[in-house]
Amino acid sequence: MRWYNVLRIYEKINKIMTRQEEYLIKRVVQNLRYIRDNWNDSIELEEVVRSSNVLRILLVHNDLGRAWKLCGYTFPIRLQVFTLTRILSKYDRDEILTAWTGGAQYRGARFALGVAVLGENPRTHDSSNIALYRQELNLDEYRRNICMVVRKEGMGLIEINRLELINYVANKLGGTHIDFTRKSNKSLEQKFAALDEAHNYEDVERNIVPLQLLAIGQELVSSRHIQRLMKRNV
Repeated sequence: MRWYNVLRIYEKINKIMTRQEEYLIKRVVQNLRYIRDNWNDSIELEEVVRSSNVLRILLVHNDLGRAWKLCGYTFPIRLQVFTLTRILSKYDRDEILTAWTGGAQYRGARFALGVAVLGENPRTHDSSNIALYRQELNLDEYRRNICMVVRKEGMGLIEINRLELINYVANKLGGTHIDFTRKSNKSLEQKFAALDEAHNYEDVERNIVPLQLLAIGQELVSSRHIQRLMKRNV
């Protein structure tokens, strides 16, 4: 009788865990579909900031990676994305003010591979050669890949990866919290201070930061593996 009760409790726990796993998958699929349906060419950049917590859940908390494994896939999610390595090799690092991978389709144009240098305005590069700057990354590589560099006085050129950018928008610009405090002795806060200089607080439509975030969302749902996950019946 005692062993029977233990077995029933064990079975009950397993059922609870299964429901929790199914719920995680459901929420991930719903969040991906939300990005697919809303983070499009006509979205307002303010809405990208307001809903940035969706990317924080998917990529920073890595619910996307967990859901993918729970679905039984044994190979990693892969994405075709813009990277900065090749484009930055064309410049002297001392002349770069800021650069970003971009890739977002917004208001009828694609904003990709922007570079601002001393004495010049930001510019994009010849679209006929744009494929040269794309690379296939798995999800873990993508999350930690450098998507922006920003020059900060006294600190030089600061590299920002996608996880750091998402946290900046969600935790500092209002996706989840608004926080203007920056601790100069903290490495991550130094990066946030550098991003403050790239973010245009006065002119929403000329914001590099939410445009870069929009690119991340659009890159995610463009992945053939992510599209497979979004078709799941939840």
